[in-house]
This record gives sequence, C-alpha cells and structure tokens, in this order.
Amino acid sequence: MYESVREVIGLIVNDVLETTRRNLDAIKPQSAEDIRHAGQATVKFSEEMAVHIGVLRQFLHTRMYRHTSVNQVCAKARQIVLDLFNFYIKQPNCLPPSWSEVVKACENEAAKARTIADYIAGMTDRFAVQEHRKVFSTETMI
Repeated sequence: MYESVREVIGLIVNDVLETTRRNLDAIKPQSAEDIRHAGQATVKFSEEMAVHIGVLRQFLHTRMYRHTSVNQVCAKARQIVLDLFNFYIKQPNCLPPSWSEVVKACENEAAKARTIADYIAGMTDRFAVQEHRKVFSTETMI
C-alpha cells in the first residue's frame, strides 16, 4: 500500500516538474514579469495527469472523504466544537483566566463570540476532546 502511494506521488511530482520545464522552455522568461504575462500557468500538471488526478479526487471523495466512519468522526468533532463554544459563551468564567479576562473586556457579543472561537480554534484535537470530557462528563464532577 505504502509503496503504491509513494509511486503515485512520484509520478505526480515528476509530471509537474516535467510540464513546468516544458512551459519554461516555451516561455523563455527573463523576469518574473514574463511569467506573470505568460497567459497560462507555468507550474501545472500535464493534461493527461490532470485527468488522472480528477479521477483520483473523485475516488477519494467517494471512498474516503465521504466514508461513513470519516463522516462520524467529523460529526463528533463539530459537536465538540459547538458544545464547547456554547458552554464558554454561557460560562466565560470557565475559560482560563487570561482568556476569561479578554472575554469580559469585550464590548459586544460579536467580539465575545470571536474571542471564544479563537480560543477553541487554538486547541489541538486531543485537547478539545479532553476539555469536552472535563466539561460535560459527570465522571469528573468529583
């Protein structure tokens, strides 16, 4: 499996390098301005590879990105973020002190929401899951 993936990546990289070399040979740029006015992308895939990549994208979207197990994980992640956001909006004093002070100083609800969103956006996935467990699990009440 890993060797197949490595081979596909190698083919894609080699294609973009070769296509770019051909484009540069055709354009013969002397400056960045020549590239800007070339009328086409200089760095790109060949037409054949672009077709193959389209097929690969369709396959990945159908079989991987939209797979049931991936959808379930994404739904859980969305719920964790939503739960934490709603909790911190209602209970800003439960934020770490430095964040809580910033939220209290916000002049309006939009600024408060933006600050809380920024706090959550800075969390790693693992930390967000741990925070969600701490906040919503009845096992951690004691």
